[in-house]
Amino acid sequence: MGDRSEDDRRKQLSFPPEAAEEFLTQAPVGAGIVSVPSFHVTAANSLFGQLLGIDGPLNAPLPACLSDSMTASLLPLLDRAAAGATLREEIRVPEAGNRWVEIRLGPLHRDGVVHAVALLVADITAHKHADEELIESEMKARAAIETAVEGIITIDEEGIIESFNPAAARIFGYAPEEAIGQNVSILMPEPYRSQHTDFIRRYLATGQAHIIGIGREVIGQRKDGTLFPMDLAVSEVRLADHVHFTGLIRDITERKQAEAALRQAQRQAEEAYHREKQIAQRFQSTLLPREEERVPGYAIAHSYRPALVEADVGGDFYNLIEIDPRRVGVVVGDVGGKGLDAAVLAAQAQHTLMALLLQDPQHPERVLAAARRPITAADPDRILTLFLGVLERDTGRLLCASAGHEPPLLWHAAERRMEVLPVEGPAFFGMPAGPYSLVDTQLEEGDLLFLYTDGLPDASGDDGRLGLERVCDLVARHAERAPEVILGGLYDAVIAHSHGRLRDDIVLMAIRRECAQREGHTVFVAPPGMPEWLDAREDLKG
Repeated sequence: MGDRSEDDRRKQLSFPPEAAEEFLTQAPVGAGIVSVPSFHVTAANSLFGQLLGIDGPLNAPLPACLSDSMTASLLPLLDRAAAGATLREEIRVPEAGNRWVEIRLGPLHRDGVVHAVALLVADITAHKHADEELIESEMKARAAIETAVEGIITIDEEGIIESFNPAAARIFGYAPEEAIGQNVSILMPEPYRSQHTDFIRRYLATGQAHIIGIGREVIGQRKDGTLFPMDLAVSEVRLADHVHFTGLIRDITERKQAEAALRQAQRQAEEAYHREKQIAQRFQSTLLPREEERVPGYAIAHSYRPALVEADVGGDFYNLIEIDPRRVGVVVGDVGGKGLDAAVLAAQAQHTLMALLLQDPQHPERVLAAARRPITAADPDRILTLFLGVLERDTGRLLCASAGHEPPLLWHAAERRMEVLPVEGPAFFGMPAGPYSLVDTQLEEGDLLFLYTDGLPDASGDDGRLGLERVCDLVARHAERAPEVILGGLYDAVIAHSHGRLRDDIVLMAIRRECAQREGHTVFVAPPGMPEWLDAREDLKG
């Protein structure tokens, strides 16, 4: 039985000569037959020599036709095939442009003896390059995963960890060899730990994702049991009949701490701002006249509008100061800047002026000169402009001086003429300043004195600043009306001109001399969008 089987095997391996030519002709690859033991090429197709880098004729032993390097690679294979082995080998052929070939060698038997070796040579350069590119791509991908700052974890459809990069090890405290093979639920606190496997199964059964394909913030658990916030994004990969999941993890502990610190700082800043604003509002409310402070024989309307009517405290101020039963002081000022510092300086300026004016009511220009040094000493870099006037109630005489402030306007009712009073003098600043001039003028019955800050003429519109000339025209147009109506008309005009984009504080004050027998009245005109604290200024004073 054993002898017949061996004979049958040898018959199957025999390769009759008449089949060789057909084999070579039909082979889609390089094919050749070499004799044993000389390895002389007995038959070969055209591709055989080309793929092995042989330029000349194949009429000699194959090793003699090859380069030294190819002989060194191929001769051991020929020897083994001649001994009866069937082989497959991949070889680079430098003589054929570094082509990669796959060579298959097999013995050919005749009468049970190996009398030749058959060779099949296939060009596998493209496949080899594709393999090399794939290997390089895999190496790059692995390097990216290994060096990524984010933790990258892959799991199978049972939740078992398959890969665990160094960043994941740093984040969770597990060495890769500790984590791989464990259920990913070890990285989660309860109740998610117990529920995670069910989550995966439900997703695989229904396709309803709670986190897969959706980035979200979750809580992770380190090896030592501590919990921490993290960003988690999960993607799904299907390979054949298996599903794998990749999780991208970023520890956001520091970000959360920074956000918490920022929120705390914002709360503290808001609290400090509101405290400062409240203090500044109290300061500024004391710088506005009380409505009950009437001046017999005079109708007075006044208004104040901060640049940011919804929140801010401006640097403008004004007041009426009773000097004695015969005289009243009028002050209008504009402090550079806003907030508590500006309000404090405004209060200091007003109190200083009041004290000096009570001592020397006949010379407001000397009061300004004396007040400049103590007012600017605390904040020499801040600019302050002032109008200071003394109005004699019975006679209508007005003594006034200015420290860089907007010129006052005087409407002469009998002549229906607007006069810009020529008061001049440098603004308060840290630098030494020259003398201040005195203007001595008269308000007759029906005349109107109009005072303001630069927010009115400086209001910008499509055709530039509102300007002093247009302010004069607006006041003159309404001059015969009640002072509070005049101020309302001015607000309407300046808001229309600027399209509501007022960039600076505005103080408006209109003082009309009436007949001496009248009791007089003082009215606060609410600006458009008046802040609540202005409406409640009497409460603030208390």
